[in-house]
Amino acid sequence: MTFDQLVAFVSVARTRNFTATAKVLHLAQPAVTSRIKNLESEIGVTLLQRFDGALELTAAGRRLLEYAQQIIDLVEQAKVEVGQQVQEILIGATSTLAVHFVPKILKLVYQWNQNAKFIVRQAESLSLLSLLLDGNLDMAFMTHRIEHPDIILTQLKESLRVVLVASSNHPILLESNITYEVVKKYKLMRTQRKHGFWKLVDNKLKEYDIEIETDVIVDNMEIAKEILLQSAFLTFMPYLSIEKELERGVLTSIHVENLPVLEFPIYMINHQQSHQSRNVQLIRRVLGLGD
Repeated sequence: MTFDQLVAFVSVARTRNFTATAKVLHLAQPAVTSRIKNLESEIGVTLLQRFDGALELTAAGRRLLEYAQQIIDLVEQAKVEVGQQVQEILIGATSTLAVHFVPKILKLVYQWNQNAKFIVRQAESLSLLSLLLDGNLDMAFMTHRIEHPDIILTQLKESLRVVLVASSNHPILLESNITYEVVKKYKLMRTQRKHGFWKLVDNKLKEYDIEIETDVIVDNMEIAKEILLQSAFLTFMPYLSIEKELERGVLTSIHVENLPVLEFPIYMINHQQSHQSRNVQLIRRVLGLGD
């Protein structure tokens, strides 16, 4: 039994596909097949078999997977702690979370492990799911609930809160009672087209028969902040993205009467087969999640 055989086996267990594993491991497909067959021959049991065309783990395969993952994690840990190799963590996230939430995760991880290395990929939710199933991500973060038989989905303690924001000298602050009818008198800016957190905002407000009409659309959050500071625009922004400006008092969040609370859950997904892996457990630990 070799380490390369175990790596190939764990990858096939995750992807349920020899071709996908070959791509992940940068091998030819026959090489992956050979490693699995040699592993089965050495152990003397069948680890994978097809049911109705789908590749599934046998009972023996499920037992070996637990040991194989532990061995791989121990080898990677030894490389980090004894040698010079860094711990590489592959994180995916939707656009808003990649910019404003993932950096907080990195900060927390570095408090545990200064030698960690991150690769962060930004994509839509379904693309992140595909990357995860193919073994190209350790975990992903999103605001949409995704169900899949091979995925473990966890709702985080933190949520994505979206607030209406303006400059600290915006004339709307002189209004005695701010309702959405009052808000509509002022120019509204959209910081994305109808995707990302704006899609969540649109859908939530439609539940209350509120339609958002915008005068300006920009595709960059920092540009949006500058426009807010220099003109009388309003916009919705994730609270995570404007914490510093709110603390400095240059921007202010606006309470609107009868406007629903714009707060959306954040979900973390990871593959069932890698749930006990070192990387997944580290992220779960820093986020205060149970096993």
